[in-house]
Amino acid sequence: MITDGLSKNILAGQIMGATIDKPIISVNGKTIVVIVDPPHLLKSLRNALHSYLLCMDDGTLIDIKFIKAFILQDIQREVRLAKKLTLQPKLETLLK
Repeated sequence: MITDGLSKNILAGQIMGATIDKPIISVNGKTIVVIVDPPHLLKSLRNALHSYLLCMDDGTLIDIKFIKAFILQDIQREVRLAKKLTLQPKLETLLK
């Protein structure tokens, strides 16, 4: 199951038993892996980097320049990997 990462979709996965360490649920005896759509993850990361400084466990800082570099390369491609990802987040996202 692929989700867009909205909190209500993440909550639904958690209610069905999925966790960060084990993103798997069982429906009618079938095993289903729950993942967040990678372009939505990049979009969420981009939005967070506009508002916060992110730091890895080892102290490494995550810089928005890496996301911008990906976007600048992606917009040059005929077939894009994340066509809805732009350099600027929507205003309503920044106001949350």
